[in-house]
Amino acid sequence: MTRAPLRSLLVALGALLALPVGGAAQDDLACLACHNDVELLRAQASNGVDPIGLHVPPGPLRASGHGDMTCAECHTSFERFPHPGAAETVTCGTSSCHTNDPHPDWEGSVHARIQEETGIAAAECTACHGVHDVDALDDLRVEGGPAMLRMNASCISCHEAQNHPADPHADTASCAGCHAPHAMREIDSPDSWVAPLRQAETCAACHEAVTDSVRHDAHGAALQRQGRVTPLAWPPNPADSLAPTCTDCHGAHPMAGPPPDSVSRTASPEMDFQMEMVRRCAACHVAPAESYYLTYHGKATRLGSGVSASCAQCHGAHGVFPADSAASAIHEGRIVETCASCHEAARAAFVLYDSHPEPMNPDRNPWLFGSFVFMNAILLGTLGVFFLHTALWWLRIWLDMRSGRGHHHV
Repeated sequence: MTRAPLRSLLVALGALLALPVGGAAQDDLACLACHNDVELLRAQASNGVDPIGLHVPPGPLRASGHGDMTCAECHTSFERFPHPGAAETVTCGTSSCHTNDPHPDWEGSVHARIQEETGIAAAECTACHGVHDVDALDDLRVEGGPAMLRMNASCISCHEAQNHPADPHADTASCAGCHAPHAMREIDSPDSWVAPLRQAETCAACHEAVTDSVRHDAHGAALQRQGRVTPLAWPPNPADSLAPTCTDCHGAHPMAGPPPDSVSRTASPEMDFQMEMVRRCAACHVAPAESYYLTYHGKATRLGSGVSASCAQCHGAHGVFPADSAASAIHEGRIVETCASCHEAARAAFVLYDSHPEPMNPDRNPWLFGSFVFMNAILLGTLGVFFLHTALWWLRIWLDMRSGRGHHHV
């Protein structure tokens, strides 16, 4: 007898002898006697079967979320050796473990729909969770933990376009935390966790204080009135007057993260965040943005200043209200306090400064309109006189040259 058949016979005999002893550990020991031996699997695997796929190291298996289960609980048709030729492994959704939760959620997901329509397996249980190295649920919930990062890597393996390492959520939030663990829907579905009317709830899982203020401010109230269920096209059409959601301002993939508090008002790479937020506001508030860029604040910000006031410093980043609301940062009862956050000498007379000037609108500020017209009239008049004087002077020289009366040196 050759060595390989002899070895397989001895191993099989050991497995059979182990089975009657009972207990989960002994059952798995019998399985692992074969499935932990790569050389044996290579020698005995049927044609067309990958022996490496049959290899089950005990270390990852015991450390996994299924570490307290026996092999036969999942591989129900392989309880005895030798295995039947038509044996199959039970699926997670039809097992006694995940029949009610979370499998029904997955059946209604975009992944299940794609699989049903195309016949291509899209994010099945094992594709995301692994086979024998399944991470425990508590480990997956640890922000920035190795289990969460492995799960994110599984998502990125298909959704490569959404992989942005510089995104502040890249190493701190799970994909499933925003898009739902199993009941993932298309982003334009009203049932999606990132649908406009559900974003506040989704983001509140981590940003509770911020989203609570957004729910009740001008943007949040308008969003509820509009009942918008589809994402906002970018760049948006200002004429549509659609209220923004979290991702409309901050982006999604990648998401612009706020600068650290210690350097939030300095000229640095964090200035990119402030400039991006101004651009986002300007996409909807076109006229106010144009008038803002006419002021010192706007000009300094556009030139890269990190200390000049942007939209958020005056109006608030979250909890934005109309100027006539007592909760607004620019309400007449609070505007001195708002300006004093940068200008310590701010007083009632100081806040008379027009932060959104319209020089050609006499109804808004007749003094500004008058001074604008007067100064431009002086400028244009002066330049006009000098231009006319120069033109007439050159005309006179040209006429003198033609008549032979040009200037001569004595």
